[in-house]
Amino acid sequence: DLLNLLSIDKDIERNVNDRINTLESVHDAHVRDIQRLESKLGYIEKNIGFLMGKRDNKKLQIEELLRLPTWKVYEIVKVKCHGENVNEDEIIMLIAHMIFRNSFTVDMFSRVIMRLSYSNVKKVHEKLVNDPAGIIKGWNEGYRCRVLSGLALTARYKMLKDYDSARRIVISEFREVWIKGLIAKPNEFKGNDLKNFVNVVNGMVEYAYVVTNIVKVNDVRLVYTFWEENWNDMIINEWLEKNVDKLNEFQRFIIRAFNNPVISTNSEFKGILLDISKKLKLGIYSGDDINREKFQVYLELLINDIIEGINGDPERVGYVRDLRKEFEGFKSDEHEEELKEVFNV
Repeated sequence: DLLNLLSIDKDIERNVNDRINTLESVHDAHVRDIQRLESKLGYIEKNIGFLMGKRDNKKLQIEELLRLPTWKVYEIVKVKCHGENVNEDEIIMLIAHMIFRNSFTVDMFSRVIMRLSYSNVKKVHEKLVNDPAGIIKGWNEGYRCRVLSGLALTARYKMLKDYDSARRIVISEFREVWIKGLIAKPNEFKGNDLKNFVNVVNGMVEYAYVVTNIVKVNDVRLVYTFWEENWNDMIINEWLEKNVDKLNEFQRFIIRAFNNPVISTNSEFKGILLDISKKLKLGIYSGDDINREKFQVYLELLINDIIEGINGDPERVGYVRDLRKEFEGFKSDEHEEELKEVFNV
């Protein structure tokens, strides 16, 4: 009987603790809502002078912004962030306005953070830490907002040479947010997002640890983009070899051409081939979005340069012949696809 009573007491205690935790959670959410409301009221109070006709010399006026659709405000932000002479006061005002309208997206955040001075970056970062869902639209809808905002802040701190702040973000988010998000929701991320990820972690995370986690993500776009910068990595090359079927036809051709001895033994030809891949953004775009005509022109020019460069060396002539054959096969595959489209095969 005593054991039964103790068991009941534990159940009651657990029930009470659960209710307390629920109440605390509701209270915290209520406090955050009040803080957001205060922030919006503060925005109105701060800018009411514009609405009442007290004109400043600012080029943008709040009353004009309020009348504009959201997409038009986005266009204004893009214009204001473009060029060398950036008016930070206007950008900060636009950020506040978009937060007020619940329309400050992570893509816009990533754009404007790159145009802010160190002091303003720190202020925006602090606000984001305190209330991310109240700052960036869609914060709780998947991983993309958390990943891209962290990448953008890290990149900006690196640009401003505050490596300590950049490193703190990477340490706290690399594995638990960035990698986890890329694994859980790969379709949320665009090719450019993955390119930015590769650029940001470069030099910030131990190389071997980066490679291990990139392979875990198992996204061909990410692995190929990383390969463009680290083409001699054995683990990455093994992954590409095992997953060749996941590559699009352009990526497959580049990899095979890169492994042809006439290119792999010549640093100049390797550099040209990698430049072609990066210029046409083969790691970012899907096969349908890649300019096939440009790809073929660039390859023709490279092959012609190789032919001139080998000076009739009999050993390398055979490798060039293999490369040319591979290229002709690539073009004939395109021709077959065109015929299928014409005859609806």
